[in-house]
Amino acid sequence: MLTGADLTDPRHPLVLRSAADRSRYFAFPPSLTLDQRDALNQHALRILDGLDINEPLTWEPPGDCADGLDLPGRRLDDIDLEAVRRIVITEQRAPREAARELDTTLTHVRFALERVPREPREWGRSSAVGSWRLRETAKSVLTADFLQREYAASGKTLREIALETGIPRHIAAAQARAVGITVRRTRQPFPMDETWLREQYLTHKRSTLDIAEELGTEDETVRRRLKYLGVPLRPPGVHSRTPS
Repeated sequence: MLTGADLTDPRHPLVLRSAADRSRYFAFPPSLTLDQRDALNQHALRILDGLDINEPLTWEPPGDCADGLDLPGRRLDDIDLEAVRRIVITEQRAPREAARELDTTLTHVRFALERVPREPREWGRSSAVGSWRLRETAKSVLTADFLQREYAASGKTLREIALETGIPRHIAAAQARAVGITVRRTRQPFPMDETWLREQYLTHKRSTLDIAEELGTEDETVRRRLKYLGVPLRPPGVHSRTPS
């Protein structure tokens, strides 16, 4: 679209090399809104201006120069754009069907589709465009200062940050690495003072349940920490007591 290249010419570096390439290319131009197409044209004009090329972006001879010639299809300005829109966009039928119904060629229909107004496409979060938008959002929201404060210093998990910001965890993790934040592979352990824990369990004979309730965590969390510290666990019951 920017070069005006003949993409069927095998000598051109941008040549369409497969049927899949061709299908993707012909599906792309009609997907653009008129505003997007105008933005693309303005970008191309800026390229020409930057190269000091004082020429129009595109040019074609006036249509009446072909008057009297027996050409396939109808004139390009004699295509019912609303009919093309109904068949291809509303009814989701193939452009080839539109060409057959309107008694014209597939090239004419493709030309018409570039002039049919359409609503901007809604891109899903998992699409290439949706993923790109999320990554761009992550760059502006998950800054180095933000992640240092919320993740490294405050101890929030990436899952919590993802829920708060609406940015998926895997993108948050990639952004953290990009700004130099070390990503924890596992969740941070529940904070416990090891000396205090030993004293409460061994000296004061408190149960793991009592200790857990004071700390605001689970009984099993305390038991796992004691095992990690090498403290033999007592059988529950009479060997433990609750402080009065």
